[in-house]
Amino acid sequence: YVYLEMAPNNICNAACQTCHPSNSSTLAKHFGIKNRIKKNDQAILNLLTDRVVALDISGGDPLYSKLSLEVLNSLPKNLKFLRINTNGSNYFDFTPILEKDIVCDITLSIDGLGRIFEYARWPLKFDQVDANIKRWMELKAKYPSFRIGINCVVSALNIQQLPQIQQYAKNNDIGLYFSHLTNNDELNIRYSNFLTVPAKDKIPNFEVAVDRDNTDELLAYLQNNDKYRKISFKDYLKTV
Repeated sequence: YVYLEMAPNNICNAACQTCHPSNSSTLAKHFGIKNRIKKNDQAILNLLTDRVVALDISGGDPLYSKLSLEVLNSLPKNLKFLRINTNGSNYFDFTPILEKDIVCDITLSIDGLGRIFEYARWPLKFDQVDANIKRWMELKAKYPSFRIGINCVVSALNIQQLPQIQQYAKNNDIGLYFSHLTNNDELNIRYSNFLTVPAKDKIPNFEVAVDRDNTDELLAYLQNNDKYRKISFKDYLKTV
């Protein structure tokens, strides 16, 4: 039997602040980088053999990518477990999959609520994601094999809002997991700046604003990213 993990391509409708052009076609476009991910549709579909019993799909956004959607419509007949990582902005009806007694585990990448989310995962709209979550929760109530979790990448962008994110997950009865940055060091919550200092000593279990002041680097980072997106962080983030 085979447990297959795949990232069919980088096709995505978001240009997230903590992402990389190799993982997002939209981000590559806004950075003026040619998307070099080769089209390999048939090679991907050929992997979906009857030996595959578990499938993990990521890369770009699987619920936006036409190829990933084709994969979801061509699932191996012996599949027992499906996991998908999505930004939550594209609704997909998992009913036909759940009717086949396949366990579906959906991880939603949500790095904030409201305007914080809309900056971190620009140009997505939080109201649309929230509406999709409500529809998926209705599906979860009907099918016990449908599982939903939220993964939140903790950064200077959302550190002040962590309590509200936790409450949102609790209110919706969704598991919440925190991830730490592996790149974009300017957004590390250990540094002291106008985004982290207000959260210092207020967020349990996180070392916030315990290191040097990196305000200049943070401003340069935000302004550079805003230039490509034609937006301003001042319209989205709480500042002091």
